[in-house]
Amino acid sequence: MKKIKTYGILSLILVANLMVKAAEPSQSERIATLEQQLKMITQELQNMKVRQETAEKEHISVQTRLNKVDESITDWNDFKEPMEKMSFGGYGEMHANFNQGEGGDYFDIHRLVLYLGYDFADWIKLNSEIEIEHAYASSDESNGGEVGIEQLYVDFLLHESFNLRAGRVLAPLGITNQRHEPT
Repeated sequence: MKKIKTYGILSLILVANLMVKAAEPSQSERIATLEQQLKMITQELQNMKVRQETAEKEHISVQTRLNKVDESITDWNDFKEPMEKMSFGGYGEMHANFNQGEGGDYFDIHRLVLYLGYDFADWIKLNSEIEIEHAYASSDESNGGEVGIEQLYVDFLLHESFNLRAGRVLAPLGITNQRHEPT
């Protein structure tokens, strides 16, 4: 009976050992499992590279759109520059008479001179003076007045010692035409 018990115990140890060995993967199974894990890691790495390339393309796309916005802001500044090249001014004299009773009331723009200038370039400049005289409103029917272009010319500043002026200009004769504007 001792022999049977010994054989039984040995059989149990052998079966347990076989079961443990059967539960342990063989070397080829372990290699196959590791190869499968390597394939999964490689695939995940490829997916990460694709996501990174996509993110870089999106970054470039966003950067391109930001550059276009920046260019449009620059274009807005280009619009502001022509307004800085414009000059506007003028002077004038107005009269208003308000009579009591039946006399005619009137408002007379005795003289109004508007100046408009523009610098097309450092060497091309436009100057103009438009004069309004006796433009008035009254209760009488005798309205009148006049609008005229006193000066309208373009200066071409060709050289320090030579310039060209074309258009309607006041002849610089006498002190009156040279200094006709108020100071």
